[in-house]
Amino acid sequence: MIMKFNRTIEEQLAEVCRRFRIPGTMTAWKQLNSGNINTTYHVTCTTEKGSKDYLIQKVNTYVFKD
Repeated sequence: MIMKFNRTIEEQLAEVCRRFRIPGTMTAWKQLNSGNINTTYHVTCTTEKGSKDYLIQKVNTYVFKD
């Protein structure tokens, strides 16, 4: 999945949630800084039934070329 660079991280994460058909609306997100290679985000999506948490990773294409 190729993301456009002129979009904010929040817009990119919302697009990832939409493309993976994660139910609800993204209501919160934060970057987790414990990884060494990929960038990891904790995302919360909310529906009328409640909230669910997800982890989304942005693969480091410098390290993983394929």
